[in-house]
Amino acid sequence: MGGEVLIYGYGLICLSMLIFNLIYAAHLRSDAKRTVKRTGRIAALAAPLLEGGGPAPACLEGLSRRLERAGNMLALDEWLRTLEPERAELFFSRAAPLFGRLADAYAKRGEIDGAYFCHFIAGWGEHLGPVRDGLVPKLAAFARRKSLYSRVNALKALCALGDGQAVLDMLAFLCDDASGAYIQKIVVETLMGFSGDYHSLIALIWERFGRFPAAAHRTLLDYIRFRSGEYSDEMLKILLDGGLDKELRFAAVRYFGRYPDERARETLLRFASDTDTARWEYAAISASSLASYPGEDTFRALSSAMHSPNWYVRYN
Repeated sequence: MGGEVLIYGYGLICLSMLIFNLIYAAHLRSDAKRTVKRTGRIAALAAPLLEGGGPAPACLEGLSRRLERAGNMLALDEWLRTLEPERAELFFSRAAPLFGRLADAYAKRGEIDGAYFCHFIAGWGEHLGPVRDGLVPKLAAFARRKSLYSRVNALKALCALGDGQAVLDMLAFLCDDASGAYIQKIVVETLMGFSGDYHSLIALIWERFGRFPAAAHRTLLDYIRFRSGEYSDEMLKILLDGGLDKELRFAAVRYFGRYPDERARETLLRFASDTDTARWEYAAISASSLASYPGEDTFRALSSAMHSPNWYVRYN
């Protein structure tokens, strides 16, 4: 009897799972149809903005009211992606004033809706230059919400708008906050989406470097490494300063592996030839960077490193 109960129970569970999957599949299909209809309605409201003569105030007002719902913002995003880049640019040139009002509206909505609004701006912010100054402080407010999604998406949105001052102000705040450990992991990827003048942004990074927590310094140097090879002088100072945190010097070693500079050769060779097992990281990272410095001295240093007791040094 006990065995039969188990079999019937197992069959009931399998049947329940089958019913759930059928209902969920039907829901997905109906949701897709609703999305198509919603996109069509938003397209009908937004399309007049692309016509000659510019949009009527009533058209902008009607679109603004609809876009106060995140689902309609999603539909707008879907529609914009079907347009030619020039047509999308025309839309934003005429609809830009709406987004300041929408930022105010989403500031009163829940965390998820606010995070999606920031996500939308992150995707299209480079087209919103005319209203950037008005949007920046409003987006900064989203970055101070409790939700990590709001914070990350707001930072990405600020990068899309290309305001370097605002980006670094917000980055300093986030890195000091409890969520800073996670934020630091996405700094490089986020800053790579900066749409403004990256030379000006990097100049600000050097100017404010000491204001960031030590844990954020390496990620900032990594961003500079991925973005530009024009900062060898600054990186050389870091490489040669034995009093700095080792992670910063590692970042400088990687920089000179990507952008060779003969002034760094001697230090890289010395690091790679160091047999102190407590300093194996210097040897391992320098061994990789020396691939950019061919020569007899490099060959000798790498041949010696092949006998290191540390596997990472030998592998690199």
